[in-house]
Amino acid sequence: MRTLVESTRLCPETGHKVRVEELYELEGTCTCQVDTRLLSWRCLDEANCRAKAACPLHREYAGTGGKTMLDR
Repeated sequence: MRTLVESTRLCPETGHKVRVEELYELEGTCTCQVDTRLLSWRCLDEANCRAKAACPLHREYAGTGGKTMLDR
């Protein structure tokens, strides 16, 4: 199952709160737990961003294996 989550993050570049949309794959593990995996993400406030080319959120999400929704 997949789920779309909208959350608020602090942008390391601007210091402002931005909305981020994340797409997760959810899978039951047969032990009453749910395994989650980040599939993709995107910043919903990108239109107002002055640092699009060097967005630090790309580096943060790269460590999780999640791609931007535009990369898919």
